[in-house]
Amino acid sequence: MFSDDVETRLRIVESNYGREYGWYVERDGRRLAALTEPISSDMFWVRYRVEPVSSSADVINALFEDDYWCSPKYVFRNQQFPHHVIEGMGPVDSDRRHVMMRFLYIVPPFGRWERVRYFWRLWRAGR
Repeated sequence: MFSDDVETRLRIVESNYGREYGWYVERDGRRLAALTEPISSDMFWVRYRVEPVSSSADVINALFEDDYWCSPKYVFRNQQFPHHVIEGMGPVDSDRRHVMMRFLYIVPPFGRWERVRYFWRLWRAGR
């Protein structure tokens, strides 16, 4: 359940549903990496740069143990908003520097009048 105010929910949508701020990759409660530089790659897929939090062997091993990331083993937390995504999944590139992710976004709920307000705000911004 979202307890965010309307302005926060609008900022989530305006940031491409949280994608523009990037994500943290966590496993077993431990932060392993940051996903940055989102690029829309294919329909529904976004490519991110993987930046490990350290170069220690245990972090690298935990991060790249699997060639395909999916929940619940991996948790993806947004870098700007206090939300996490449990449906995220995607293959790690062979270069170990990028990952293609799907379902990695935040969907805030809006009421009828909030949708009108959001449409008006986007229209004024020229989006």
